[in-house]
Amino acid sequence: DTSTPFGRAMLGIMGVIAELERDTILERTQRGRDEANKQGIFMGAHPPYGYQKNEFGKLIKLEEEAEIVRQIFKWFIIDKWSPQKIADALKENNTLSPDASAVKNNKRRGISHKLNNPTFWRAEKIREILADDVYTGIRYYDKTKKNKVLPKSEWKESPYRHDYIVLIHEFELAQIRLSDLSDRKTLTAKKEQGTLYLLSGLLKCDHCRKLGDSNKQNMMTWTGGKKLINKEQL
Repeated sequence: DTSTPFGRAMLGIMGVIAELERDTILERTQRGRDEANKQGIFMGAHPPYGYQKNEFGKLIKLEEEAEIVRQIFKWFIIDKWSPQKIADALKENNTLSPDASAVKNNKRRGISHKLNNPTFWRAEKIREILADDVYTGIRYYDKTKKNKVLPKSEWKESPYRHDYIVLIHEFELAQIRLSDLSDRKTLTAKKEQGTLYLLSGLLKCDHCRKLGDSNKQNMMTWTGGKKLINKEQL
């Protein structure tokens, strides 16, 4: 009865106890997740492409998929293929998509609800695989806080090491190239929005300049400051 002082007091006490119980459950849950991650137990609903879970919930290689992951990294960092070209090649080779492969290998229950062909790959999925550090055998967790991605320096690293699929230096090379592709995409978008980079394509590093036209497709370029385009004057 909140019309009486005693009733209002009891309501306040109940609220405090409920808040205490909630915070206690959250703390215990977080400790449980931390301990599971330290032991190498994969906490996700479905293991990432290239892996499956053993009876202890830890990641082990699924060689059928792991070989595709290695091929993706080779095409990207050695052959310099774009994510879209890699996706097209996988489709042409009738390689099962991650979703279809997960169903086939019992990594998830049920059937695939995707409307696309089971061998359909998207460039976005290729980028996702190339950017996932799980393939180096290292597990990071607590990457987000309040639905925001934290800087990598604030991620927690599990001391447990699972099977790696690609070497660390291969993964780092892929990140450099992904960053370069992202910068080029941003540059293209800015040009389309009406900005002009005065030195775009003109300034080369000394190493690339000495290589000459034979290595033109791999030349690294720098851009100058941007200047708004007055399209009426063009």
